[in-house]
This record gives sequence, structure tokens and C-alpha cells, in this order.
Amino acid sequence: MKIYFKFMLSISLLTGLFLIPATHAAARVMHVPNEYETIPQALSVSQSGDTIKLAAGTYAEAIELMPGVTLSGNDPKTTVITGSPYALKSIITLFDKSVLEGVTIKGATTGVKGAVYVAAGSPRISNCIITENQVPAIFVEQNTSPTIEHNKIFKNARSAIEVTYAAPNISANQMYDNRGFGILVSGALEIIESSVTGSSTPGNTKEKQATIIGNTIENNKGGAIMCQGSSPLIVENTIGNQRGRSIILVKSDAVIKKNEITSGGPPAIYIESGNPIIEENNINGVMRFPIWGKVNTEALKTIL
Repeated sequence: MKIYFKFMLSISLLTGLFLIPATHAAARVMHVPNEYETIPQALSVSQSGDTIKLAAGTYAEAIELMPGVTLSGNDPKTTVITGSPYALKSIITLFDKSVLEGVTIKGATTGVKGAVYVAAGSPRISNCIITENQVPAIFVEQNTSPTIEHNKIFKNARSAIEVTYAAPNISANQMYDNRGFGILVSGALEIIESSVTGSSTPGNTKEKQATIIGNTIENNKGGAIMCQGSSPLIVENTIGNQRGRSIILVKSDAVIKKNEITSGGPPAIYIESGNPIIEENNINGVMRFPIWGKVNTEALKTIL
């Protein structure tokens, strides 16, 4: 009986060992340049969940931030990424669930879509300074939905943020003194809803729109916000003294609500086409024609 009991106990222990679930390696904080000389060296051994922490300094590198990896600067005023002068690449390319925070991005040259390029998924860009680039500061590629928040984007040769067939959440940023628009949004992200199980009928297609909330957008040459074939939610922004029209709508049903708009010239909101909803905005600095174009008066609940 004792031998049998020991045998059964051994079998139970072995079975238990095989049933222990596999665990993933713990997320790491990887320091550059203390542990790794360059950012690409740290990236080469990183995996989802890891954070690459940058010490103060200037880094001349073009970086592809893989899914789930965070690149975090010590302070955007002292941690600068300029990109490689010989590589025709965006300075930073972001993929799904990657995070870029606390750095300055500057010096991107022509030939790329943006200094920061959102390539896939839902990455996050926060607490960065993006300036002195010859291309859009941030370019949001189609079929993505990034979060862009608490950044300062200024003195770029193109727009601060350009969006194409995507649905970013753009909030609490400062965008000023750019030669293009503050935000240029073209097209909407189309989502196919799942069909009923067992049905041969495909799911319905619906559009997911960008949200532009709580930003300060001032002194941009092209204007504050341009919507082409897109209908974003534009709420509680401070828009001031644009060199062009503040908001321009083309084939847009945007919802424009509770914004503070001080326009550099009439009109503050120009509607070429579409049926936007414009309500509860405070428009200053335009004595005549604060809103102009093909205006659907039923959509204008409160102009001033």
C-alpha cells in the first residue's frame, strides 16, 4: 500500500507541473544609453509591455516602435530625437498599442508622410514637443485610431496633424504657428459590424469619426481645422487668430459645439458642402458673416 501511495503521489505532482500555466516574461524598463547604447539596440530585444527610457540628450535615429512598446523621454525639453539625416523615413513610426511620450521630435525632411507616422492600430502620443519639421508633424494613416493628447506642435512647414480615413482622439494639445492647418482630416474610418451568427448577410458598414476636444489651435497659416469628407466631433476647443478661416467644411456633417473662436478674418466657419451641426459656440472678432457658405439654417441652433 505504501508503494502504491507513493506512486500515485508522484503521478499527481507531475500532472500538476504540466498544468501550471505558462507565464510571460515580466515587462522591463530598458535604459538608453546606460544599458543600451542606442534606441534600436534596445528595440531589438524589446517585446510588448517593455518601456525604453531615454536619458536627456539628442538622438539622431529613425525608430520603428513595435506593438506594445513604450518609448519614454526624461523631459521633452531635454530629450530630443532628430532622426537620421540620411534615412528617408519618419523619425518615429508607431504600431498598435505603442506609446511615445516625453520627447521632442524635430528635423524631419521632405519625402516622408510625417515626422511621427501612425502606421497601425491604436498607439498613443502624449506630452511631446513636435517642431521644425518640413512635413506634417503627425500623420495618421488610414484604418487607425490613435490617441494624441497633451502635445505642443508648432512651427512645422505643413499641418500639425494630418488624418486620412482614420479616427483619432485628439485632445488637450497646443497647435500653433504651423504653415498648414492645425488639423486636416480627410475621410472617415469605416467599420464593418459583425453579421448575425449563421447568416450569409454581411454586417453593416458604419463610420467611426475623429474626435477633436479641448485643444488650443492658434495662428496656423491654412486655418485651424479642415474637414474633407469627414464629420468629426469638434468640441470645447479654443481657436484663435488663424491666418485663414478657422474651420472649413467640405462634404462634412461635423458636430461643432461649445468652441471659443476668435477668427482672424471672415468667415470663422466656412461650409462648402455638407450638413454640419453648429451650436453653442462663442465666435468673436468677426462682425459680419461669422458662418458662411451653404448653410443649413436648421442645423444652426446657436451661432454666437
